[in-house]
Amino acid sequence: MDDRVLAAMRRWPGVAPVYGWMRLDARGRWRILRRDRADFDPGREAEGETIGSPSLVDYIGRNYAPDPEGAWYWQNGPQRVYLALETAPLIYRVLERRDGRPGKALVAHTGFRAHRLVGGWLDPAMRVYLLTDLGPGMVHDQDLAQLDLSDQDENCNAQALEHAANARLTLRWTDLDATVQSLSLRRTEDAATSLGFVRNPQPAV
Repeated sequence: MDDRVLAAMRRWPGVAPVYGWMRLDARGRWRILRRDRADFDPGREAEGETIGSPSLVDYIGRNYAPDPEGAWYWQNGPQRVYLALETAPLIYRVLERRDGRPGKALVAHTGFRAHRLVGGWLDPAMRVYLLTDLGPGMVHDQDLAQLDLSDQDENCNAQALEHAANARLTLRWTDLDATVQSLSLRRTEDAATSLGFVRNPQPAV
């Protein structure tokens, strides 16, 4: 986290957290719900407004973390702002090398690169979830075609995922340093339970 954020936490300890003001969508966009507006309609505006300021997006990403229960928040100075998650706490992008050599980078929507894959899952909607050294996340739907997936040693492209309800898929990943790793994608009915995160944090009663 930023030094100024850590300093604010030390200076004003015990500031109550807030819930229901921010969410993260499936494309990795921070969204804010303008509950302070007099005309705010929670039904009509449940998705929130996308935060477009690059500096604010970067600031949130640098100060975004999970609590011990797996609920993710933005540490906004001394105050935690808990986020509702459309799919997962992190949205992973798959980035190709520019020099043509083998290997790809897995980068979270926060801008940080993952260096180690721990596990992989596939949900009923054929979304791919990965647990990395950064934490649990979902692969951006536009990047599924860049994943090297196979079904029992047979090639399986991303378009075949929708027909792979009974397939046993394996992800073969080659990192930028040419390290090769294979992960069997386990089936999950609930990614939040399987990967250990809270999709919609609520204040303690």
